[in-house]
Amino acid sequence: MKRFLLLLAAMAAVYCQQFGDNPNTGTQYNRDDPYNRDQNPYNRDNNSNNRDNQYGNTPYGNNRDQYGNNQYGNNNSQRYDNNNNRDRYNNNNNNYDPNKRYNNDNQYNRDNNTYNFSSGNNNYNQQYGNNNPQYNNRQLDNNNNNRQYDNNNQYNNNNNNDRYNTNNDRFNTNSDRNFEEQYGNNRQFGNNDNTECCEEYCYTDDREPYIFFASKTSYEALDKRSGFQHNIPDCTPVQMWSLNRHGTRLPGRRTIEALRKLQQIQQEIVKNHEERRSYPDKGRLCPKDYDLLKRWRWNDTIREDRASDLTSEGVNELKMLARRYKAKFPQVLQEQYNERSYYFQYTDTDRTHDSYQAYIDGLFNQESYRVHGTSFPDDRLLKAFDTCRAYKEQVKYNPRTYEQHRLFTERPEYRELVSNVFKRLGFRYTLNASIVDDMYDMCRFEKAWNVLKPSPWCSAFNKNQLKLLEYAEDLISYYEAGYGNEINQKVGCGPLKDMYERFQKTVDGYGDGNKATFLFTHSDTIAATLSAMGIAKDPQPLRADNYYQQTRRMWKQSNILPYASNLVAVLYQCRSNSYKVMFYLNEQPVEFPECQVGLCNWDVVKQKYQYTVDNCNMGFCDYNSAPKPSSPLLAFTISAIVCLLFNRAW
Repeated sequence: MKRFLLLLAAMAAVYCQQFGDNPNTGTQYNRDDPYNRDQNPYNRDNNSNNRDNQYGNTPYGNNRDQYGNNQYGNNNSQRYDNNNNRDRYNNNNNNYDPNKRYNNDNQYNRDNNTYNFSSGNNNYNQQYGNNNPQYNNRQLDNNNNNRQYDNNNQYNNNNNNDRYNTNNDRFNTNSDRNFEEQYGNNRQFGNNDNTECCEEYCYTDDREPYIFFASKTSYEALDKRSGFQHNIPDCTPVQMWSLNRHGTRLPGRRTIEALRKLQQIQQEIVKNHEERRSYPDKGRLCPKDYDLLKRWRWNDTIREDRASDLTSEGVNELKMLARRYKAKFPQVLQEQYNERSYYFQYTDTDRTHDSYQAYIDGLFNQESYRVHGTSFPDDRLLKAFDTCRAYKEQVKYNPRTYEQHRLFTERPEYRELVSNVFKRLGFRYTLNASIVDDMYDMCRFEKAWNVLKPSPWCSAFNKNQLKLLEYAEDLISYYEAGYGNEINQKVGCGPLKDMYERFQKTVDGYGDGNKATFLFTHSDTIAATLSAMGIAKDPQPLRADNYYQQTRRMWKQSNILPYASNLVAVLYQCRSNSYKVMFYLNEQPVEFPECQVGLCNWDVVKQKYQYTVDNCNMGFCDYNSAPKPSSPLLAFTISAIVCLLFNRAW
């Protein structure tokens, strides 16, 4: 027995010697300055010619990876792009240079309007390139060694990563039974052997198509007519605070890889209509929709090195937004810039920096080069989701967060949606549901790039199907950043506290001269801030089984979190030196039960948010998460047990 215990003790000694020290104590932030306001590590130089002045006078940034991070590789802010937390398509291979940017001399592509935003005509021959050498037959020749993306391997013939099964002739025009073998006669969504599909619908002829696509909705789709509700009798605006999402962007890298492969699906749709004649008798694509989809071409200027970059439409959204607010509040937004009156901060991504640059262009025009903005690598004000360990463990990497979304995709109405989409396109059997996600993504990205021009891939869906897909996206957002998880409200208290403290200083007469604060961030930060403030809260939580009861829900990303979404608070000084606040969400007044037509007395605001502000401490991110088992802890436990037994034996 003693020999056995001595052996255990020796083993424990080895463990202690090897794992005794645990240097992973973690880096704590400054509790007195959680947002790092008092530090300026980037040496903002006023010299407009200083190329290192990345936050000063160089507009739109120049290939900045100023923090040594892979900005696009681990960008956790793209939670609704399905590129980070949930690798839905199993595309974990990524060989692209994350720091390679597009043309810096023409970053907004003003000379070559990629998406033809300014064109009012509907000439799709021009848009999709039937007469453009970029898409001619020579470039589509699979034997062309100069092809940009494939070199005879365009669709990745690795069977483990071949979503579209391009190694096999899955449609096998000589034997359609082989198609049944590959996808199964009794697959999850069944076969499409009937002659009827769904309702007759022609997307091209629809004068009012459905243009609400959750977080990928164009800001132009919203009604921004607020009238004169910003004019308050006997009151003058004295301070403004604004939380802004970046404008319309390109897809993420993995999404670009997936969307490019829709060319293969398009080819099969053409075969379904012109060779196999496998389209349904009812619910098929109308001739105009089929012609639109047939002439679609992938835009080869959308490349992985431009992933998630701001588009020219995104630039316009932010620039015009700034001009509208300037017209409404000239007392606050002065013509001339001075650093004491204005504060600008954005996250360490190119799309938020470019959105900030477009915004100040709208505010100050030619004087925008004088404006200074600030960004921090570990930004707990604007990117708390990325820096909060407790959030990652309890929400982001917790499968329960996405349980309602999974259950919704298994419901009969959603299964029928998937089946009918493939029937409508002429497929005899239902393919992988992820292909429907790709078609939906292509539809909503193209509509965001130009809300007035029809997207060929939107023709695959009718209005009811688009509403189902929109609700599926809302379920993800609700639990990932909204009211579905209580911790989201704790993460979202930071921006609320920032606004509250700035206004409180002005009301108390201890202001530092700040008149306007502009923060540029991502959709999840705005979502969490809305939940912390109690905005867009539904009486019943969003679930997989109450879709039809939630058709008029408040938590609808298309309305509250589109591209360029913005939450604005304006402080008014009124007669008798009283103060009032008006909140605007996407330029519409926010209604609170305690306030009159959206106008709140400052005392009401204090009563409503004082507790949240006083208890807003991001320290829970580091200390409130359960520690993971580690080798040192295991070694210590074994050593303690061995020593205890050894002492008792003696």
